[in-house]
Amino acid sequence: MATEYLLLVKEDHFGVPVEDPVLGTDAFAIKLSESNAFSMDVNPTIGEIGRGNGDSGISCFYTAQYTCSGTLQGELYPTLAGVLLNWALTPINGGRTAPWATTAGAGSLPIGDLASVSLYHGWWDDYAGVYRRKRYSGVKVLSGSLAASSSDPIWKYNFSLQGIRKDVNAAGSVADPDATEFPFPADTDYPCGPYLWPDLVVGGLKIGTTRADYGNVAFAWTSTINPQFFESKYVKSLRYKGRGNSTTLTVDLAYKTTPDDEAAYQALTAQDTEFTLSTSGHSVKVDLNTNNVISGRTRNFDYGGPFMQNIVVKNAWDKTAGSDLVLTVA
Repeated sequence: MATEYLLLVKEDHFGVPVEDPVLGTDAFAIKLSESNAFSMDVNPTIGEIGRGNGDSGISCFYTAQYTCSGTLQGELYPTLAGVLLNWALTPINGGRTAPWATTAGAGSLPIGDLASVSLYHGWWDDYAGVYRRKRYSGVKVLSGSLAASSSDPIWKYNFSLQGIRKDVNAAGSVADPDATEFPFPADTDYPCGPYLWPDLVVGGLKIGTTRADYGNVAFAWTSTINPQFFESKYVKSLRYKGRGNSTTLTVDLAYKTTPDDEAAYQALTAQDTEFTLSTSGHSVKVDLNTNNVISGRTRNFDYGGPFMQNIVVKNAWDKTAGSDLVLTVA
């Protein structure tokens, strides 16, 4: 008997899942292959009031706001890469067709914002002998990473999340989901065959020029999202305002004199940067456009192996492209 489930459902409006979601199109079974791969919960912001008699001490506690936050991590599967990475990285376009269709109107997510999802979490309660079901609504990716290496060959994602609430905390207005709203996925609904290190295709890593002979790649970002509670005890707005200067690509490369990364580092030479994963008819390309510089460089002259260098590439807004990065999924 399975003891934990997670289902991702696209939202049409902020906090509102699409109506009658179709598994594989609007809803996706997320494999939780390790302990605590999903950790979201609602936490009160606890304040303190002093004793009020001139002596140090606390007389009482209060909370006026609740933060719904957590993490999600796992293997990156070709059939799920599109929905996961578009959710995390792709702003809503002018036609409201990307990262998926959203609707204009009251309560809608504005153009240029990141899309949101509902995360349905279910687990077996050993002591009550029943399954518990929760829905976390309005969930966005605050920050994330995508990484693999020759020694750790499965491409894995790690997301930091924030949402509105879980339903039982919604001031009594929304009930927890039932088995009709949240039917548990079957084993056949989960993907297999994640992206592996060799799926970073030959010629698929570019930093100024196409690279070869590298040992690991780590892509990381933090979105600028300022939660606003306004008059509510739960967050009402998670408006995305760009990625600032937080997007980086870190790579261990064999130490070579060509291309001259030392000269590029010292001169702040702009680097056209991208990487592509491809396997079994699926591909995902993260194109960081052309306004990138090497912001860090460290040599590793290990006598037990080839001499290497670790370089950190920092991404910036590309005025010509009109974006900091572009995600392409096929």
